[in-house]
Amino acid sequence: MKLYVLIFIAVFSACAGGKDASKTNMADSKTEEEWAIDGYTAGTIQDFSLLDGCGFLIVMNDAQLLPINLAEEFKKNNLSIWVKYHYPKAAQTTCMKGKPILIDEIKLR
Repeated sequence: MKLYVLIFIAVFSACAGGKDASKTNMADSKTEEEWAIDGYTAGTIQDFSLLDGCGFLIVMNDAQLLPINLAEEFKKNNLSIWVKYHYPKAAQTTCMKGKPILIDEIKLR
């Protein structure tokens, strides 16, 4: 009888723990609308250093941006990101493919 009670408690505890974990994961994830409300834009990092000599660009649906201050950890081809940025007052580059930007915040998507 004690064995059945212990098995019941173990199974019940395991099931309850799984439900709490899934609720936590759902609360941490954001929808695209929530990211946009927070000021982020979706993009993909792409390496154009061999083709155009531009280095890494952030490619979006309607634009290609040249991040001036892209951290080394984000210099990976086809990396999906969320980014907040602004245009610098004055920036000169040799890259003709992307418009220069300064990154305010960047996160993995």
